[in-house]
Amino acid sequence: MLCQLMKEIDDEITADGKTLQVMMPPKTGLDQTLEKTFLQQAGLDQCIGYAGLQHLLNKFMASVSHLKTDGFSLKACQKIIQDFSKNGTGRLALPEYMQLWTQINNWEGIFIAYDMDKSGTMNFNEMRLALDAAGFHLNKQTIMALVQIYGNPWLQIDFDDFVSLMVHVEAAFQRCRSQDSNNDGLVYMTQKEWMELINSSIPKRPTL
Repeated sequence: MLCQLMKEIDDEITADGKTLQVMMPPKTGLDQTLEKTFLQQAGLDQCIGYAGLQHLLNKFMASVSHLKTDGFSLKACQKIIQDFSKNGTGRLALPEYMQLWTQINNWEGIFIAYDMDKSGTMNFNEMRLALDAAGFHLNKQTIMALVQIYGNPWLQIDFDDFVSLMVHVEAAFQRCRSQDSNNDGLVYMTQKEWMELINSSIPKRPTL
């Protein structure tokens, strides 16, 4: 079932909500570990902000040598919290944090599966396959725009930027759903309107 569709002439962009299940080794005791580390960073409101999330994500990245990363920036953590926080405070509660980690585990499996040359990064073609596996079926222009935003000067995307890109795409489709006034899963727009929507999903510099 299509979750959303944008169309200009014969160009369709869809999110079907079906993530390819990539088998990953079970992470024993992960829930307990996540909860413990979360509570160590949480404030009196039992939530974490941008800096707390940045600390937790970068602590995780330091433990996974098979993934290339420069570390999550504060700006990336703002975007993640913006997408996952349901309370409107700009902070993550524990259930939302656990949901985020479920997504990160899914994206880790996809990243490893479609890093065809085992370089620890994604190029354009690998990114296209990875997006398809995650349930996002985008045209070449959109993928190239995303790779240029999140890639290095050689248009390679490491894992932290891959997570940021996936959050970005989810946010764009959420904004698109808000325009579905008929609730029929269909939104029609020009290529220009779609690209403006994609670019407008980039967050401004965060403030602490």
